[in-house]
Amino acid sequence: MPYIRGSRHFRVLRISSSTILKFFAIFLIVVLSYLQYAFWFKSAGVADAKILMLKIEEKEEEINSIKVGNRRLIAEVRDLEDGLDAVEERARSLIGMIKEDEIFLRVNSTNTSSSYSLGTELK
Repeated sequence: MPYIRGSRHFRVLRISSSTILKFFAIFLIVVLSYLQYAFWFKSAGVADAKILMLKIEEKEEEINSIKVGNRRLIAEVRDLEDGLDAVEERARSLIGMIKEDEIFLRVNSTNTSSSYSLGTELK
């Protein structure tokens, strides 16, 4: 049995450098394959990122529509605070208010012939 300097009865496993490189290449391929699988298919991967991006876009659209509604309401409140014109306009549209010295005309759209009813003048 061949002896190696300074050691008795110990065999040293001799592996060629090409075999080591083959094992290292296989190890790298396995690790890279796992990382690719995790990146594309596991949670917190590309699919989840796309779903989250779509949810973010939906929420941004919802926020923008709410902002538009808020601006409209703020403008309406300012109009109501500034003068009576906005109050009068709302009263006309909601409850059909008629001012003094105004004539009210109502057009019936159920009949195709022109039928108009003339309201009375308020005094």
